[in-house]
Amino acid sequence: MLRLLAVFSLCFSLLYAQTVVVPIPGERNQPQQPQGGGGGSGVGALLGVAVGFGIMLLLSKVLSAKPSRPKALNFIPFQFIALYEGELPEGLEVIEEESLERLRLSLIKWEKEEMELEEKLRGRVIALERNLVYEVYGQVETVSAGEVKGGERSLVAVLDTGADTERLRDILVFSKNMRRDPYTPEPHGSAVSYLVNLQKGAGVGLYRVCSQSLCDGWSIAKALVDLRREGIRLANLSFGTHREDRVVGYLIRLLSSLGHTFVAPVGNEPMDDLPFPARLPQVLSVAGSPCFPKPQCRRAKERERYITETPFGRVFGTSFSSAIVAGRLAD
Repeated sequence: MLRLLAVFSLCFSLLYAQTVVVPIPGERNQPQQPQGGGGGSGVGALLGVAVGFGIMLLLSKVLSAKPSRPKALNFIPFQFIALYEGELPEGLEVIEEESLERLRLSLIKWEKEEMELEEKLRGRVIALERNLVYEVYGQVETVSAGEVKGGERSLVAVLDTGADTERLRDILVFSKNMRRDPYTPEPHGSAVSYLVNLQKGAGVGLYRVCSQSLCDGWSIAKALVDLRREGIRLANLSFGTHREDRVVGYLIRLLSSLGHTFVAPVGNEPMDDLPFPARLPQVLSVAGSPCFPKPQCRRAKERERYITETPFGRVFGTSFSSAIVAGRLAD
């Protein structure tokens, strides 16, 4: 407010400033000093007001504008995931490795140009991808207390944040941390696990691949490999990204051909296309009911409520829609 007042005062002073005529020696017919200041014709005065008002608007926008917030990176810098058979060439810094039968996965640290790594691995990998960042599509407004009861019949894999293992001890068959940071329970993973179990009493195998609403491709890839080892045929993927993850996409297509079923939400913000992995033909995409968000719900294969109550609080988002559908699909 003080800034706008200062701008207005400045422009007002400019409009009514005293006109000063400086005489030039030797010149005849010198213009006379105007009386009363701010002289000029009526048209000139109107033009002056218009110009002054324009200056006021321009300066007010400049002074009151807020700095733009930088966009978050959609990948983890200097990390790449290689999917391959055989061996990688020497000279690579491998952070972590995983394997699935003949397939191997490596998380590589690479600080040079991406094209150099692609050239180095050309013809030696099935897929090479940056370690992409995903986001979970839901939020828990409040956190409630109390014990959570549940039964166990079949087993559903949930790829999400960490969950409250103490309160969900009757629901969680196991809880594995696929990330490289310490395990922390969060309301999102807790609520999703509860909703999966609530439908038909399925047990939950929880894979912590997300933290603070963000997930990464390497943790997701490791979880997909592990659920294959565990023989879990149904998985709920609580996340998505705008980019195409070639490594995760390859694994989902491969496991789908081997009889695995994947369920994923379509996001909460309107977008022209479905996010990945919900856009894959092998994935059962789930929107909110009756139609949320509108652009995606018309393309989604299923719709389910996206606002509901859980022992962990009131939840909102299509992450919870997909959890309900996954729970209903449990044998």
